[in-house]
Amino acid sequence: MNGFRVRTVTPIDDQEFERWMAAIGDFEPNPRIVVGVSGGADSMALCVLLDRWARARHGAVSALTVDHGLRSEAKAEAAFVAQELAKRGVSHAVLAWEGLKPHTGLQAAAREARYRLMIEKCRVEEIFHLAVAHHQEDQAETVLLRLGRGSGVDGLAGMASVRNLGFVRLIRPLLSVARGRLAETCRAAGIPWCEDPSNRSPAYARARMRFPETLSALSAIGVTSFGLAESAARAAAARAVLDDQTTALLAGVALYPEGYAFWPSESVEVWRRAPEEIRARALGRCLRTIGGGAYPPRRE
Repeated sequence: MNGFRVRTVTPIDDQEFERWMAAIGDFEPNPRIVVGVSGGADSMALCVLLDRWARARHGAVSALTVDHGLRSEAKAEAAFVAQELAKRGVSHAVLAWEGLKPHTGLQAAAREARYRLMIEKCRVEEIFHLAVAHHQEDQAETVLLRLGRGSGVDGLAGMASVRNLGFVRLIRPLLSVARGRLAETCRAAGIPWCEDPSNRSPAYARARMRFPETLSALSAIGVTSFGLAESAARAAAARAVLDDQTTALLAGVALYPEGYAFWPSESVEVWRRAPEEIRARALGRCLRTIGGGAYPPRRE
C-alpha cells in the first residue's frame, strides 16, 4: 500500500503471556497472586490474563483497588472494578488511604501509600506475589524522567520486572508490552475499563509526557517508547554486572547489630584495587543496610 506496511495491534494471547510469566521466575504449586487494579485498561487486562494463567495451574487471583480519597469518582470506579471482576469470579477488595494528605509531593506519597496498603494486605493473606500493570510506555516515561535528573545506570535501568519487597515479591510481567495491546486485549475479552482524569492533568510530569505535542516532538528526533524501554533493559543488564561485583567486594565485610560495618584487614587491599564505582556502590549498600533507608544515599 504505497510502500507502507500497516502495523496491526493484536491482543495478548495466553501462550505469549505464559512466556512472560516464565521469565519472571518460579511460582509455587497452585499459585496465589494479588493484582493491583485501578480500573484502567492496563490493570484490567493484566487481571484477566493473570486469572487465566493462575486457573490453568489450579491457583487463584485476587484484586485490590486503592481509594486514595483524592477524587470523588474513586468510589464509583472501585465499584465498577468489583462488578466487572465478579462476573469473572475474581475476588476484589478496596483499600482506603486514610489520614492527612501532604500538600507537596502528593503523587509520590500516594504511590507509597498504595504499595504499603497492598503489601500489608498480602502479608495478612499470606500471598507472596503482588502484580502491577506497568507497561512499555510507563518504562519509557520512567527512563525519561530519570534522564532529566541526571541518573546513572541504576536509574536508567528503569523499573525491574521482579523486585523483592520483604515479604512480597513485586512482579511486572508487562514491561515490554505497548499500551495499545492492553486495550486491545480488553476489547477482545469484552472487558470495559474506566479512565483516571489525573493521567491527563498538566500538573504532573508523567501526564505532560503523554500530551500529543510532547510525543510528536520526541518522535521527530527518533525517541520512541520501544527504544527507551530497550535502553532500560540494557542498563539493567549492566546494573546486574555492577551488583555482582559489589557483592563480591562486600564478601568479607561483617555487619554488627550495634550499627556499624567492619572491613577486615585482609580485605583492605582488595578494596583499594576496586574501581571507584564499585567502592561507591559498596559503601552505599552498607549505609543503606545500617541506616534502613528505602534508597541508597545520593552520590554527592
